[in-house]
Amino acid sequence: LIYFKQGKLDAAIENLEQANHYLPDTPEILLHLADAYLEKGLKEKALQTLEHAVQIEPDNVELRQKLNTIKSSR
Repeated sequence: LIYFKQGKLDAAIENLEQANHYLPDTPEILLHLADAYLEKGLKEKALQTLEHAVQIEPDNVELRQKLNTIKSSR
């Protein structure tokens, strides 16, 4: 998250992808990863990541809202 806040998106994405590898299916990691993808302009990857996160935690309102926001901006 530090890299993300510093605007170092490539490093943030790399670290979040690595975190997702070691702690798979963790909605919080997937949410941050989707945010980093969005900032980088990788909208489809962000969408896929959020769809996966919602499958894991379907009652998570934050995940659903972000997913709906991305879908509506297509």
